Amino acid sequence: LSNVARCPTHTSDVWAGEDGFWLKVVGDSMTSPAGTSFPEGFLILVAPDIEPHSGQFVVARMLDTNEATFKQFVRDAGEPFLKPLNPSYPTKMMDDTWEVVGTVVDGKMPKTVFL
Repeated sequence: LSNVARCPTHTSDVWAGEDGFWLKVVGDSMTSPAGTSFPEGFLILVAPDIEPHSGQFVVARMLDTNEATFKQFVRDAGEPFLKPLNPSYPTKMMDDTWEVVGTVVDGKMPKTVFL
């Protein structure tokens, strides 16, 4: 479930707020066979003060374990869900054991993949 790791600061044209931070995607739950995809190693900029809308990408954590995950935030019939882009992983209902840490506002491949 834990598919993000803290990483150094990177430049962005997007303002993520004073408390914004970068994470590196770990694993393949957000790698899609078609369309939008975030492969392992992709960098995401998280804005903790932006409330997500359905369809946006978020970092959420389980309150009891502090384990974080990066998923698409989706509302269906008024209920919030965390949806992976890889169909091999299940969509999880966001109940009171989850907390949204922030909304993803930017992303990029690290320069190291081009060296």
